[in-house]
Amino acid sequence: RIRSFHENCRDAGKTPGTRTIYVREIAASPQDINDLQLTEGDRVVECLRLRTADGEPVILENNHFSLAYSYLESTDMNGSLYRLLQDYGIRAENTTYEISQKQAEGDEAELLKAEEGSLLLRVRQVVYDQRGRPLHNSLQLIRGDRFTLKI
Repeated sequence: RIRSFHENCRDAGKTPGTRTIYVREIAASPQDINDLQLTEGDRVVECLRLRTADGEPVILENNHFSLAYSYLESTDMNGSLYRLLQDYGIRAENTTYEISQKQAEGDEAELLKAEEGSLLLRVRQVVYDQRGRPLHNSLQLIRGDRFTLKI
């Protein structure tokens, strides 16, 4: 089962928080086309959010959804994404993970309050709904010194 950020935070005895940086429509990248089973020229809804634990930034999360989820552009995205989607009858059921490291740089370092060049955990996911269809892809940059991801 997929564990949400909110569950991971609460299990660690921390209070989860979310600040939406932006939600916008953009051209689908080749990665989006592959992950979300789209076609050339399609667009996606991109949602960039900063996740906090006890008020400290711990994850910079970038999610891409097909335009079937365009309603997210006018939805409050400052809470639990999976709880929000459940209100629309959508459940995140399965995921694939690619986990690596990356050095913090530029805006991401600033948003995460990380030193330039410090190591971040880089988690790339493709999440599938209860029918086995791609729900979204995600790139999360995690401050491993402040947050533990349970999978």
